[in-house]
Amino acid sequence: MESGPFSVIAAEAGMATCPRQRDPGHLHGSASVAHGRAGGVPQAGCTPCFRCTSRLVPPPLHGGGSRRRPLASSRWPVPLRRATHAAARSIIVLLALSSPVLAAANPAESLPERFEATFELRAKGATFARTRWSLAPGIDGRYVSTSRTEPAGMFSLIRDETRTERSEWTFAGDRLQPLAYRYERTGRKSRTIAITFDWEDNVARHESPDAAWKLPVPDGTMDKFSYVFALMRDLGRGERHLEYTIADGGRRLGRYVLTGIGEKRIETALGTFDAVGMRRKHERSPRETTFWCARALGYLPVKIVHIERDGTPVTLDIQSLDGIERREP
Repeated sequence: MESGPFSVIAAEAGMATCPRQRDPGHLHGSASVAHGRAGGVPQAGCTPCFRCTSRLVPPPLHGGGSRRRPLASSRWPVPLRRATHAAARSIIVLLALSSPVLAAANPAESLPERFEATFELRAKGATFARTRWSLAPGIDGRYVSTSRTEPAGMFSLIRDETRTERSEWTFAGDRLQPLAYRYERTGRKSRTIAITFDWEDNVARHESPDAAWKLPVPDGTMDKFSYVFALMRDLGRGERHLEYTIADGGRRLGRYVLTGIGEKRIETALGTFDAVGMRRKHERSPRETTFWCARALGYLPVKIVHIERDGTPVTLDIQSLDGIERREP
């Protein structure tokens, strides 16, 4: 089973540590009002959740004003949450825009500095996993993105498995450059692998509990999580045919080729979005994965459809989001 932005299993523990998680100010696919009316400062007895802490960052100005533009069909303040990885080989999510943005060579080409997003993983009419993604600034100009997937619904009764990914990356000029990646699967079939990128020698060092090896990597190589950010950024530049070299934890590098398949309106728990479709046909396999990336959310994937070998579709659908503001073209 692949790791990466398509995982199986979701919803991080501790989601309800903030007593105000149940407050309608938390965006969970329905209309809401501002969370943290008192300037976003966590209230007494509140273990700060993402919304409490993220609102300590002043929102950007729009057209000279300080009010945030509401989503078309809702009154929620506009943010996002996170998503995930391969569902029996599948699925994804991410990002933020109402927070400060990462500097790029061209200021118009930027990514959010932090975000959180959640997704549901579905197949055959049932939800069997939930995924949470997050992005936050680290130290020394690094950025840390994490993904956690856990079983949901009846599936959680028969499957005790959690998948976690952590990717650290930075910018090298105008290019995203991964620095370290870690994948961990707990449960009956546990697995751990860590990759460290040495860009002076252009080598990716791999370590697992029973082996260690290294692979030469060309400039521009991504890990299985950071490439989603590169995808968003490249779509914002107008590119519609993309190729990425991926260090995926195997003994050789992977090659992901994504081709534009047009645009359509996608209905989600957060509203309807005009989305660009990017399709990846898997190497040596009939499987394929399609990302539907919303223009108004900085090309954040809001729906991912993965087709298994037997033709079964598995979808990852966004459910909640903190950190990205909807901006119509």
